[in-house]
Amino acid sequence: MNTLGQDRQFTAEEIKFALDTTKYYRDEWQNIEQKNLRMDINRKLNNMEAEKLYKDVNEALDIAEADRLAEEATKP
Repeated sequence: MNTLGQDRQFTAEEIKFALDTTKYYRDEWQNIEQKNLRMDINRKLNNMEAEKLYKDVNEALDIAEADRLAEEATKP
């Protein structure tokens, strides 16, 4: 903090305001970080379900297609 050239000490009210503001920003930052973390976790869990569905339904087809393409590419 800076008095901007006033060459004085801060009042108790100014100090309290600065501390309260800092605490408010800290608390808001923590809330935002916690919310973002929860969203990341939920997104990861949803992706895990999508990956499982892909593996159950399409992975075998994709592997078979890749094998077929590899065989065709290596034919003389």
